Amino acid sequence: MIVRKGIQIKDATKTGTVVAVFATMNVIDKDGDITLPGFFGKQATIMLPAHQWGHVPIGKGVIQEAGEQAVAEMKMNLDIPAAKDWHSAIMFDLAEGGEPLQEYSYGFTIRPGGSSPGGQDASGKEAYRTLRATPDGKPGCIVHEVSPVVVGAGEGTGTLSAKGAKFSDQAESALAAVEDLIARAGSLADLRKKDGRGLSAASVERIKTLRERLKLADSAFAPLLSDDDVRRAVRVELGRFLRNEAGV
Repeated sequence: MIVRKGIQIKDATKTGTVVAVFATMNVIDKDGDITLPGFFGKQATIMLPAHQWGHVPIGKGVIQEAGEQAVAEMKMNLDIPAAKDWHSAIMFDLAEGGEPLQEYSYGFTIRPGGSSPGGQDASGKEAYRTLRATPDGKPGCIVHEVSPVVVGAGEGTGTLSAKGAKFSDQAESALAAVEDLIARAGSLADLRKKDGRGLSAASVERIKTLRERLKLADSAFAPLLSDDDVRRAVRVELGRFLRNEAGV
């Protein structure tokens, strides 16, 4: 039987990796279960949007126990629209201040021997069921997926960090966008020569702003480059773009 439980967002900074506490040990959760250390162990799993098992995974990673907490470290595939949307929602929830509202849930199957009826927390409160390691010491469950959802069942849980794309990935995407813009600028310049069409005032202002930002980019990248030849190559590429764009 597949079971689902929840985790809540607490904090984040920008990249494609989300690190979240998705369960707290020795606390009775909203389903009436108490989870003991050893139930999760360490295992690989995927991320899905809101338990949509028919959806392509939007990320993957590893879950493991850290003291009284079970932690998931998931790398989101930001090339997938749903992953990008959920990542943006998580970042927004954490950046806007106040109490974060985004929660998560996880789907799992209990292994034989991984649970027993009843149990108590530290205060003596009775649980419906205790989730634990199997008698031979193996994790008591298989976690099939972790999902961002509206409401989850977990207590005392939350995101430890959420990061955006790596700098190298961002640079690759930016380079591809600039190359595409260079090609389009050249095509537009050719059209203008043929039919004499001009640009709107708004387009002219955007181009001016873009030129200024690209000039600033050279200054920002320069300290990262120790090799003069590499730095010179960057300037050549920027100059090539500016020359093409100037003909628009």
